Amino acid sequence: MPNNLQASVARSSATLFIFMFVAIAAFAQSDMTFEADQAFERRGYHEAAREYVALYAKIKSDVALKAYCAFQAGESYRLHHEPEMATEWYDKAIGLKYGKRNSTVFLVYGDALRDQEAFDEAIEMYARYQSEGGNSRVAETRIEKADLAAIMIEEPESRYIVEPMVLLNSASYDFCPTFTGKKQDELVFASSRESSTGTDEDPITGQAYMDLFHSDLDKKGRWSEPEPLSNTICTVHNEGGASFDSDGKVIYFTRCMDMNGSNLACDIFFAKKQGAGYGASTPMGLINREENDSSQVGHPTLSPDDNILIFASDMPGGFGGKDLWFVEAVD
Repeated sequence: MPNNLQASVARSSATLFIFMFVAIAAFAQSDMTFEADQAFERRGYHEAAREYVALYAKIKSDVALKAYCAFQAGESYRLHHEPEMATEWYDKAIGLKYGKRNSTVFLVYGDALRDQEAFDEAIEMYARYQSEGGNSRVAETRIEKADLAAIMIEEPESRYIVEPMVLLNSASYDFCPTFTGKKQDELVFASSRESSTGTDEDPITGQAYMDLFHSDLDKKGRWSEPEPLSNTICTVHNEGGASFDSDGKVIYFTRCMDMNGSNLACDIFFAKKQGAGYGASTPMGLINREENDSSQVGHPTLSPDDNILIFASDMPGGFGGKDLWFVEAVD
């Protein structure tokens, strides 16, 4: 074999070996974080945070992968509405030079600081995001809004007094209240409290799966102990975000299915009032699930004349992320 051909083969072999080594290393990295990444992708932020934190402690020599796990832990905590924990992990990621590869860490760090009302520090992070090559328009918008929020916090207190409804609140998530009843004397809201039907741990929140609860206002102005709506509404899956027609005879609500730990897309269901309970719940079918099994649809609200249903969705055709959409009633 000619010498130049031997040299060429040797170089090719060396190149192939290096390529295979890098490919194997990359595969090993992705394989190492596979479960955490899968949990994050299906919005199981509570579970993902736990996985990334464990991986961070386990990784010793691979600084890039360690930084990635720190950043993802921060993202998981931020999306789980734990901004204090998020900033702790963004700090670790930045300390490992993650910002050199992904300037977004400064943007989301700023968001977590903003959520803690640390507006000056948030603005510093937004400016750093911009200086590290981030989107200038995004950075400037965030800075402007943080400035405005800081001013609003310093404004005189509102004339309204906001107090917790102690009898209705729990240590779990309680949210999305809506009034119904002839005298608007029934309150329906979503909760993950222990008395929920779905008692398994939701990987997104780390709490029980949510149900719709209701409480009635008596003649003395006292709210009753919250109880779940009928079992045609409340299931082992997540239910929330309810709205009623003007007569209070039809409920529209969000249901997010969970199958074997894999959160499926949310849809809007409706059910008609039957006596003290409700009839069978039926999906509205706003999306053809045979063609689109991932877009989220939820948080319905009706117009006063019941002719327009407004809802949130990230279905194709919007402006990005989740937008408000509407459908009109057909006679």
